[in-house]
Amino acid sequence: MIGIVILSLILFLFKELVKKLNGCDVSIKYYNEPISDDYIANVNGNCSQKICFLAISNKNISDISAYGIPFTLLHDPFFGPISYVELSVFSNTSSPSTIITIAITENDGAITHFFKTTYCLLQETTNFQLVFKNSPFFLNEPMSIDSEFGTNSGGPKMVVQFIGNTPSVFKKFSSNSLFNSTVKLLGNKATSRLYEVTMFPISMPSINFENHNLTYKYNSGSGELQTTSSFTPIYFTESHYNTFFPAINSKNNIIYQVDFQFTTDIYPYGSMVCTNCYIFLVANNGSRVQFLIYFNKIGSYNSTGTFSNDALHNNMYFTKTITIKPDNFSNGTEMTLVFQDTAFGTTPMGFSAILTGVPVLPNTPVTIYYPSGLKRQLWFNQPPFGLIDGFMVGLVNKFNVMFTIKLSKYMSGTLRYSFNSNNQKSPIEIPLPTQIDPQLIDTESPIVTSAIVVGDIGKMKLVIQMAITDDISGFSAFVCLDTNEIIFDYKNLMLGGTINNGVYSFIYDYGFTPVCKNSAFLDFAGNAQVQNQPFTDFIRSFINATTNIKYLMMNTPSYQAKTLSDFQEFYFAFNNISLTNQGFYNTLYFKFKDNNNDPDYCIKFRLAISGGYPNPIDYYSIWDNNLQMYKVEFYIPPNLSKINILYYIYLGLDYETQYSTSHFQSWVSSNNATLSVYSNIGDMMPPLVRSLLISPSTVDSDSFLNYYLIIEDVYNGFGYGEITIMGSVDFIQWNFTFSSGENKNPLVDVYNFSIYIPKCISQSYNIYHLKLVDKAGVFSEYTFGKSQPFPIIDPLVKIVVNEYKFNCSVNLYSNSLPVLKDFTFEPLSIDVGGPDSSRTVIFKMVVDGAAKAGSKPTIYLGDTYINYVTVPVLSDGVFDPIANITTFTVSTIIPYGFGYPEGILLNVFGIQTTYSTFQGYSSLDLRDANFTYTLLTPTFSSYPKMTSYLPISANGGELTIFGRELSTIANSFYRIIYSVNSSNSTPVASNINVKYISNVAIKLNVSSTTGPFTIEYTTSSKTIDTITIYPYHDYWNPNPVTPTPTETPTVPPTIAPTETPTVPPTNPPQKCGGNPQCGGESKGNCVNGVGCVCISPWIGSECQSRIITIPPPVIDPTNPNQNLTLNSTGTNEFTLVSLVSLVSLRELNFKNELVRSFRFDKWKLISNTTTDSNYITDVIDPKNNNTICSVNVSTTWYQTKTDIEFAGQKLTMNPSTLKYNINITSFPFTYGLNTLQLVMSATAQSTSQQDDQCSSNEFGDTTSNDNSNYLQLSVNQHSLYGRFIKRGIVDNNIKSIGNEILKDLSSENSYYISQSYIGINIPFYKESVQLDPDFSVLLDQRSASSICNNKGNKLSKGAIIGISIGCAAFTIIVVTLVAILLKNKYFFKSVQLKVIKMVAK
Repeated sequence: MIGIVILSLILFLFKELVKKLNGCDVSIKYYNEPISDDYIANVNGNCSQKICFLAISNKNISDISAYGIPFTLLHDPFFGPISYVELSVFSNTSSPSTIITIAITENDGAITHFFKTTYCLLQETTNFQLVFKNSPFFLNEPMSIDSEFGTNSGGPKMVVQFIGNTPSVFKKFSSNSLFNSTVKLLGNKATSRLYEVTMFPISMPSINFENHNLTYKYNSGSGELQTTSSFTPIYFTESHYNTFFPAINSKNNIIYQVDFQFTTDIYPYGSMVCTNCYIFLVANNGSRVQFLIYFNKIGSYNSTGTFSNDALHNNMYFTKTITIKPDNFSNGTEMTLVFQDTAFGTTPMGFSAILTGVPVLPNTPVTIYYPSGLKRQLWFNQPPFGLIDGFMVGLVNKFNVMFTIKLSKYMSGTLRYSFNSNNQKSPIEIPLPTQIDPQLIDTESPIVTSAIVVGDIGKMKLVIQMAITDDISGFSAFVCLDTNEIIFDYKNLMLGGTINNGVYSFIYDYGFTPVCKNSAFLDFAGNAQVQNQPFTDFIRSFINATTNIKYLMMNTPSYQAKTLSDFQEFYFAFNNISLTNQGFYNTLYFKFKDNNNDPDYCIKFRLAISGGYPNPIDYYSIWDNNLQMYKVEFYIPPNLSKINILYYIYLGLDYETQYSTSHFQSWVSSNNATLSVYSNIGDMMPPLVRSLLISPSTVDSDSFLNYYLIIEDVYNGFGYGEITIMGSVDFIQWNFTFSSGENKNPLVDVYNFSIYIPKCISQSYNIYHLKLVDKAGVFSEYTFGKSQPFPIIDPLVKIVVNEYKFNCSVNLYSNSLPVLKDFTFEPLSIDVGGPDSSRTVIFKMVVDGAAKAGSKPTIYLGDTYINYVTVPVLSDGVFDPIANITTFTVSTIIPYGFGYPEGILLNVFGIQTTYSTFQGYSSLDLRDANFTYTLLTPTFSSYPKMTSYLPISANGGELTIFGRELSTIANSFYRIIYSVNSSNSTPVASNINVKYISNVAIKLNVSSTTGPFTIEYTTSSKTIDTITIYPYHDYWNPNPVTPTPTETPTVPPTIAPTETPTVPPTNPPQKCGGNPQCGGESKGNCVNGVGCVCISPWIGSECQSRIITIPPPVIDPTNPNQNLTLNSTGTNEFTLVSLVSLVSLRELNFKNELVRSFRFDKWKLISNTTTDSNYITDVIDPKNNNTICSVNVSTTWYQTKTDIEFAGQKLTMNPSTLKYNINITSFPFTYGLNTLQLVMSATAQSTSQQDDQCSSNEFGDTTSNDNSNYLQLSVNQHSLYGRFIKRGIVDNNIKSIGNEILKDLSSENSYYISQSYIGINIPFYKESVQLDPDFSVLLDQRSASSICNNKGNKLSKGAIIGISIGCAAFTIIVVTLVAILLKNKYFFKSVQLKVIKMVAK
């Protein structure tokens, strides 16, 4: 017993000694940072700055000193474990930056040093330094910016930062008179100011920007910036890249393709710069990099570029000049706009006009200018709209187009129109007719009488109610005259009001609404109450006295817009992300300085990947109260090339500034602001048509014309598409939707489309529209006669000619035009504010003679502001051979509020005969033919309607829906309907709680989903309205559509090689044990070849343990270690504490020997709830402080029995189960045969050390068909049970995973503690690993018995002698170590004193 006491004393002394040797834990927390003015010297060139900080130690602090700069201690600090210190430091401009050394001395003499840099700068001077901050010189952003030099487009952009004695005003930036520029101050730092400089070429010289010096000027000086590249150029040889070749010469633009080939997979970073042209990176698969270059003007263009890689000693450099000739582009067409008739005065009023000599699809609209200043445009590139009659042989390329403009009966004054053709460019005035009833003339504009805020729905959006009156015609809309955008209109009228005197409820986005300097409240007569002030100021003037919305209160500087200089932290949760065949959800975290973090504030975040992806989604930040930070969750699509993604950020209340990646790289840590991704098969190229064949070249009547398109997408694979084929004479359109489906090879296959030709007329058949989408959501699109916005890629980019002329063996002509015999519809009057049933109209048209097969007329509905709604006839006409007429019928639902209150003008176009002659009827023609040409809309009852919603991810969360009258019906409720992925399954519907509701917005919480779902507004007796929600994960990956018609491939498909799948492991047969066997019939059954299959809640190899329920573990904010605690009460009180932790990563060689090991140190809690948590850590190489890899750990607590799936296998989570999901990024193995081992620790411990306790541990194979290993750590009749599945997801494939007990690591085991280290063995991989262990607590039928406390046993004589000898030897070692420590302590102290004396001198 004496030996044990001595041993315990020695162990205590040894622990204290180790603590001394390891040093103390001292930290500094700065209480405040010096403000920017402290850095500016006074007239004598001196600076005085105050530095305040807290010194924190786990021992008492005895002294605090500062070295390297004169200082004054402003007060005597209280010395203890925490000391508050105020220093006043003095410097001058002779040393603009000085490092202060702060020494913290503890009461045991240990000294810890901290270092801080302080500055002392002159007032404004010409002596400053200009540097680039992690920003490419040219970002290749197509731009159009109005500046003092006029409107410029195509200019490069760069971000620079001044460091040193910064000028207060940066005036101008130029490059040897070759450029003009605009300058914007982005933010201020203590030692620098950040500017964005936008360069505009005055001319387009052949200049290599990489080697050109820039001259900068400001209000008190100038200087020169050397921009010569720092690398030695290595020019590409022919083996490095293919010759530039034109991919397409079209009417809209010229596209060149650049294709670089490398001999090995080096995954280079590639970039190109081209003057006055657009460059688009489309693919990078490691050995091949492709760019497309777009040109839209004639001339010669210089293109330059570089490639770099860690394996390349120097950057590789290339240059090329491309010449675009004038004949690459088509010339304009002569068109004339003339009036067919004077304005007709019957109700509704309007006028018609004819465009003569129009090509089939003109690219120029007619623009109408209203007296209020509002302008509207009408386009004619959607046939058969406006085509009024026939065709003439020999003149098949030009037609006459008629259109009708509806006028308000209250309107007076003058309209203007303009048509920008070659012979008519200036606006022409159109006198409005004299009113029939003078009492209808309305000359007074609307009046806003009040405005109040009734709700705040978050994301800086308010619900505002505004009362407006108008004496005669009624309020029409509130518009921004700068953009012609309608902010709200009469459809926002609340129940009980009228357009003459009503209240309008609408959503106002005060955080992100662009500044509209010219807006107007309009009535239906066109009168305008113009606001020559931003709408925000107008709103404030009404609501400032009544609202508590702080961002709208007048003169509140603390709630002004943020700038870059306000950011304190900014980083992405994950970086260097693998996107190989998978998309990725990521999170941006940020917060502002000085605790200026208002939860109501938010930013808008937008990815700008390329034009070949769906329209960018705006993601809004939310405040995370647990982390005390803002976060933005967003989705990245799969298979992007190895790039740093460009993103844009819009700060709330800043309506004009768009910040990009470069701005944040310049202001915060470049690593934190850079969002890097990579893929093994980087593919940003959409599907393309490799070959197009149309046959036969000559057809007869009653025959088929076949289109064969070979579509390829060599990496992502083709998903689905849509195609429209149209004749150049008859304008009949054939529409097809198709997909790769089950019978097609998505990498490359042929698709066949057949069109029926009943009577042959020689004409050109064009692909009018073609859109192809791959499986990652990347799309290409082409529309005949329409310029695609850059950089959307034309799917016909490889097809030189996409227009084919077909000749008939016998041309069948007729001069007879089709005649509309009858045109009727019912009802004649509708309520456009009611439900769908009240807005349903049935149209019936009777045409003389037989209609051409495949052709169907189209009805066009027009309102006062030339908005047109298209109503196509979908079914074939019914031909009556006796009466020789064809009847068409179509039913449609008029859009909500459309045409109120003055009616809708009707037009019919596209009536065709079998000989392809056609005729159209404008509203004027219908009137002259004595048909009813207007649909009356006198009623607008404002029925509830859901109209739109904010984007929501497939992960679920808060959903905001906008609409009208969403809270007015009594006893109504909302429910959600989830679709089930089975044609035979019934959708699942459930009621849903509403978090917020108003007339115009509701907020709901929805669960995660795998596809679209429906929100239904309903009562117990009827459905009021529905809206379908498409989560934005599905937005990137749309569901393929069913192909129509079925295509049969005519070429053998090319099948890409696939990786041989790894056969997942299965457990070996187990013997059935136990007495009784498997615990008896009520607990388990013996299955041959499997073992004991237990009956829930029993578990274990012999079904002798029972699952018990315990409280969920408390989330640890510092690491993912989880503590599962069982407290039993009653006669046998017992507490079991179980700890599960992640320990380290170990690299092992092929002999299973340790190569290197990395312990997990600092974890960051990303998010947490009561049942879930998420952590991340970077594994750091201690040799160079580089990041080895990242480990992300998610934990989920299951309170009830739940079935999940992992790695293709169903797993049952029992109640009170803790599941880990562990993700490891790419690991840099030192050798290709090595493996990785994740080390976890599990401990079960009794808190009471009673004498009669026993412990044990057991490891083996499970018998529950889950093909896993189990670990059971027991103390008495309770145990911690861990399950380790034998498979994982490795490089996106299911692979075998080995699990083992690590006996080489020292574990602590006694009669009341059972501990084991588990190694999860991961094979060599390249990208990522995902693992999924879980743990629970059991109650055992039998007690543990491996290690017990036998109190009666005494030590033998040999044991006592051995312990004594060991203690003596250890005592000698301890004494020696103490002597060495004391000697070194006095040595370090003497050195410290000498350094202090040197500094004092």
